[in-house]
Amino acid sequence: AATTRAEGAGADGQLILKGRYLPKHCESLLRKYIKEYVTCEMCKSANTVLKKDSSTRLSVVECSNCGAFRTAQSIKSGYHSVTRGDRRAAKQAKG
Repeated sequence: AATTRAEGAGADGQLILKGRYLPKHCESLLRKYIKEYVTCEMCKSANTVLKKDSSTRLSVVECSNCGAFRTAQSIKSGYHSVTRGDRRAAKQAKG
């Protein structure tokens, strides 16, 4: 099975993928990232800006098309998409 290895500097706001991923996992990770930090929930446009609100210190996705805005999860030490393995481990830790 082929794997993808990707890494970048990140200084200019690029998405950095660290580690080895199967292409289907890369696609899934990108889709989740785009849903959380790029796509407008109102008009489904990708013409958005991710900002940090200085007063509340929340990350905000603002749509340049319809003007809607919403808060997004803060990225503290890198975006981590919850995987099936993570959910399984959490379930086992509970029980």
